[in-house]
Amino acid sequence: MKKERGKGILLVATFCSLPILIAQLASGQEPQVKAVSALLGDADLGRILWEKNPGVSCYPASLTKLMTALLVLEHARPDEKVQVPLDIGPVGGSTMGLKPGEEVTLYDLLAGMLLQSANDAAVVAAVAVAGSTRNFIRMMNQRAWTLGMIRTHFRNPHGLHHPHHTTTARDLFRLARQVLSYQEIRELVAARKVTLPATDRSPERILTNRNRLLWLYEGCDGVKTGYTQPAGNCLIASAVRDGWRLIAVVLKSPDHYGDAIRLLNFGFQNFIRIRVAEAGTPVLRIPIPDGDGDGFLTALASEPTEMVISRSDARRIHWGVYPLRLRPPIRHGQIVGFAFVTVPGHTERRIALLAGRSVDLAFQVKLKRFTAISVAAFVFLLLFQCLMRLLIPGLRSQKDKADAKRRGADESWIDG
Repeated sequence: MKKERGKGILLVATFCSLPILIAQLASGQEPQVKAVSALLGDADLGRILWEKNPGVSCYPASLTKLMTALLVLEHARPDEKVQVPLDIGPVGGSTMGLKPGEEVTLYDLLAGMLLQSANDAAVVAAVAVAGSTRNFIRMMNQRAWTLGMIRTHFRNPHGLHHPHHTTTARDLFRLARQVLSYQEIRELVAARKVTLPATDRSPERILTNRNRLLWLYEGCDGVKTGYTQPAGNCLIASAVRDGWRLIAVVLKSPDHYGDAIRLLNFGFQNFIRIRVAEAGTPVLRIPIPDGDGDGFLTALASEPTEMVISRSDARRIHWGVYPLRLRPPIRHGQIVGFAFVTVPGHTERRIALLAGRSVDLAFQVKLKRFTAISVAAFVFLLLFQCLMRLLIPGLRSQKDKADAKRRGADESWIDG
C-alpha cells in the first residue's frame, strides 16, 4: 500500500486493513463467451468488470419485463387488485392463462411476468398502471432515459419481437441494478416456485421459474431469461457470494447459461470487494496553528467506502490525503479535507474528511490577542485624549471670537 504526502499524520493502520485472502491470486484468464453481446458488473457500485460489445443493439425479448415490473412497483401497490380487460384478446407466446374479467392482484401479475415470463400478465399490468399499453410504453421509454439507458427503445411491455424494440447489454445492466433495489422483485426472481391463490375464474396457479441457473449455480438469485427467434437466448443473471452481488448480462447466445456461469466465475475468482473506510474511522491528524488542546485535529472518514478491484491490484492501492488550510474556530463535523483512494489506471474513490472535534483558539493565543487589543485600545484612547487637549483650546478661542462678534453686531443694530 502506498501513501501520498500531505500535511498531517496518516493513520493508515486504523484506516484500512486488506483481506489476507489476497495471497492466492486467480489466473485472470479471460472468459470464453459465445454471446453476441455480454457484460459483467458489480451490482452495488456499478463497476464494469468485463464486457463484450456492450453497446451493440440487440433484441431484449422477455428481459423487457424487468422494466414493466419496475414501473408497476414505482406507480402502484403489489396488493392492489385489478381486473383483466374484457377485450384483452390473445397476446401470443408464453402466458399464465389470464381470463377476461378475472380479478387478480398486481403481485400475481409480477409473479407471472418474472417467473413464467407471461406476456398476458405484462399487458394487463401495463393497462392497469397507465390506462393503455400506448401510455405505458411512453412511460417505459421515459424511465429508460432517466436511468441512462440511452440506446434503448421499447415498443411493447412484454418483449415479443418488434424490429425497433432494441437495447444494449450496458443499458440492461443499469436496469437490472435498479430493479434489484426492490425487495419484492428480489424475492420473486430468486424463487424457484410460487403458488398463486385461486381467483374467481381460475384455480390455484403454480408458477415455476424459467431461470435454470437457480438450480445450476451456487449463489444465483435471479434475475430473468428471455427468448425470441430474432433475439436468441438472453439472460440477466445475478449471484451473491459473501454478501457481494455480481450481475451478468448475456444477449443472443447459443449457450446463455454457460456464458453466465463463465462470467460469474471470472468475476468471483479474479475480483474482490474491499471496504477501505468505515464512517468515523480516524484517517489523519492535522496540525492546527493556534488551536487549543494539543494543537492537532483528528480527521474522520465521512462515510463507509468500498471498492471493487482485481486481486492482482490489491497491493497497488494508492492513497492521497489533502487537508484544507484551517484556522480556528473549527466546528465538529466540518469538512477539513479529502482522501483519494485509487488503483493506478483504474477506479478512484473520494472520501470527505470531517473534524472529529471542535477547535477553538488556544488560551495563550486568546490572552495574547486580548492583550494586544487592550494595548491598542489604551494607545488609541491616549492619543485621542492628547488630540482633544490640543484641539479644544483652539475651538474655545474661535467660539469666544464668534460670540464677541455677534454681540457687537447686536449692539450696533440697537443703537441704529
